[in-house]
Amino acid sequence: MDNSVILGINADFYKRLHEKGEFPFKNKIYTEVPSKSSYQDYLFNGNYRSFVEWTAVPTWSNYYNKDFKYTISNKKWISGIIAVDKMDYRNSKGNLGPNYELGMQQAVDFWYEYPLNLIAALCDANGNAYDGNPFFANSRTGTGVVNVDNIVSGTGTSLAQIYTDMNSAIDMMLKMVDTNGNAFNVSTHYVVMIPGHLYSKFNTLAVSDTLYISGTLSNSLKGLFDICINPYLGASDNDWYLINANAPVKPFIYQINKEPEWIVDDSNPADPYIHVFSTSYCNAGYGVPYGIVLVSNTGY
Repeated sequence: MDNSVILGINADFYKRLHEKGEFPFKNKIYTEVPSKSSYQDYLFNGNYRSFVEWTAVPTWSNYYNKDFKYTISNKKWISGIIAVDKMDYRNSKGNLGPNYELGMQQAVDFWYEYPLNLIAALCDANGNAYDGNPFFANSRTGTGVVNVDNIVSGTGTSLAQIYTDMNSAIDMMLKMVDTNGNAFNVSTHYVVMIPGHLYSKFNTLAVSDTLYISGTLSNSLKGLFDICINPYLGASDNDWYLINANAPVKPFIYQINKEPEWIVDDSNPADPYIHVFSTSYCNAGYGVPYGIVLVSNTGY
């Protein structure tokens, strides 16, 4: 396949991606950073965000711990696979056929929302954060670890129950303090990350002046949060997440080692097809658990 065709495919991809605009929740629920190798190490302060007055040159070993190194390894991303019949391609003098549009748009859409795919997997796995404790936990242990609770037991998915649970989650987030008793979440603007089937109820809480639950009451949650629908949380998943979009370090880290690039594989002469696809190296991992609260309706 002529190199000019691949250049054109890459140009089309980035044109379409540019037209979609920047993902609206970038730097709100995750921090995007470049990765310079196959993995990236992140060092976290043992007494995270503890406020102190420096009266002398600090003893650095008191403010970090080698165990608080968190590593994210990159993985290969492939999308937009387009199979082109070699004979048709030759006879048409470069026409990539009807699969081109489908494969191109698939790659554009999936790359655009790929952070959500990775974040949903992290939420489901609940692996260890930098301090060696599960990212979502009712208590945290270890030297220099701040003991905070970032799980609320949900009461259900009715409008009234979500209203109650969101207020509980906000209260919990505002109670989180560092080792000096100072609040983590001083400046807050909330994002709720939800599965799509809960959208109508959260949208009611976001825009309605009045709620008709247990009588009539003024909606104290109006205007306090934005809604991020994460389609990868699953149609049967009733858990959702309250996130402080103003947190200096976000709950998740998304790192990119190599931006997407379209390549061609026509190396097998016995294969009647040319395979064109987009590939990248990237991944996501856990940031700081103090700016997120899980509202669990599944008995986490």
